[in-house]
Amino acid sequence: MSKTKDVFLYNDYLNFLKNKRSIRIYNNKKVSQDDILKIINAGIQAPSPTNTQGWKFKIIDDQNEIYDLTLIIKNEIDEYLIKLDDGFLKQSFKEYSKNFTFLKNSPCVILLYSIKPRKILRNFFKSKLNFYKGEGSLLSLGMVMQNMMLSAYTLGISSCPLTGPLIAEKKITTKYPPPKKYELSGLITFGFTNNFPINPGRKPMEKFII
Repeated sequence: MSKTKDVFLYNDYLNFLKNKRSIRIYNNKKVSQDDILKIINAGIQAPSPTNTQGWKFKIIDDQNEIYDLTLIIKNEIDEYLIKLDDGFLKQSFKEYSKNFTFLKNSPCVILLYSIKPRKILRNFFKSKLNFYKGEGSLLSLGMVMQNMMLSAYTLGISSCPLTGPLIAEKKITTKYPPPKKYELSGLITFGFTNNFPINPGRKPMEKFII
């Protein structure tokens, strides 16, 4: 492939990335089962630690189920707010937690489960957080999610990743039990939209390079 062609492909892809936005407002158009499977197929092309491919997916595209899921999250938020004293922290969480429940407007929600780290690795990492970072399953799932959202965009389907609803992880997994050795690690909403937010821009690249 020529150098000119390489540059063209890069610029084209960069513009593609710049134009994709996370969408939280959807119309009533359904996402087809065929498109959902295409999106998941793109997701599972991601790399994983020692090729474990440690991901599972739960597709929820029934509006009553999505409403019930939203209610589980909303009730957990309300219970948490009751425990907080009135003040800045309570008000800030109340506002921020609105980002956890917009999924009620989505025609499709996918729950993503990642395989738990292997116990042997506990011998090499000092904290639970480092244990998870070192094992790499969450990093791998992040790449799966990116693949899914980018492939959805090529199909004209909007999306948004969520981890905030994990505040209600215990109750969600009671309703949707994960497979053995797996745990709920994220959600993605999918749908069609008439609202396209403006790109907020990025800081200069030099700001990110150490």
